[in-house]
Amino acid sequence: GLVPPRSGAWVAMRPRVGTGPAALWAQSDEDETAEKAEDEEKEAAAEESVVEESGEVAEEDTEDIDVEAEDPNQELKDEIAAMEQQVRDAKDKLAQAVEKIAESGQPGYLRLAAQMENSKRQMADRKKDEQGYAQLSVFRSFAGVLDALDAATEQIPAETDNEQKLHDSYQALRADMVNTFTKQGLEEFHASPGERYEPTLHTKVEEVEVEENAAVGTVIDGVFPGLRTKTGTVRQAKVRVGIAIASEEATNEDEGAAAEDGGESDGAAAVSEE
Repeated sequence: GLVPPRSGAWVAMRPRVGTGPAALWAQSDEDETAEKAEDEEKEAAAEESVVEESGEVAEEDTEDIDVEAEDPNQELKDEIAAMEQQVRDAKDKLAQAVEKIAESGQPGYLRLAAQMENSKRQMADRKKDEQGYAQLSVFRSFAGVLDALDAATEQIPAETDNEQKLHDSYQALRADMVNTFTKQGLEEFHASPGERYEPTLHTKVEEVEVEENAAVGTVIDGVFPGLRTKTGTVRQAKVRVGIAIASEEATNEDEGAAAEDGGESDGAAAVSEE
């Protein structure tokens, strides 16, 4: 009997010219040869694919190795840099702590206490000056009132009982004002003969010729007392001041100048009358 061909040859075979046993065996051999060729092509394609994949993996490994070979100690260097920065930060903190300890110690405490004391004293002095200048301004505004009361007493004669009562009321008001201001730091002062004339303390009401040069520019006598506080002068004291004796030549020149001025004035008056 006939042996059936391998690999399903019965299915694959088609009717051919010649149907004898020899023709069937020839057809079977051809199919087997074709299958082997096809298997070999598949194996070659698979081998090529494996080789290509192996080449790509090798290239990737080579690239990784090259990247790592650029700086193999970079990670270690980064760690060292971070540690050095930590050391610097620790030194800065230590220096600040030492400074705080020094300040909190006895020398630092004494220095801080002295600074606070100086600040308090400066603030107190500044506040005192501000209050003093404000008070001085108020006193100066009332100085005119006191002068008016004094002038009223001197200029209005007390000839009748009513006028005397008015004078007494003026003096009582002035006394109350002075008493109140005195409690607030106002004081009356008198210019003494022989002291140097000072425009901030004295008001010159008259000049007196003196023979001694040492008396020139000094107070001869006081006319009216002044008022002042610790901050400044509220009202200058009225005084007479000594001046040098004028020479005869200067006196004659002054008299001549006065006469000329008088003549010119008379001429101008005559012209105006005409």
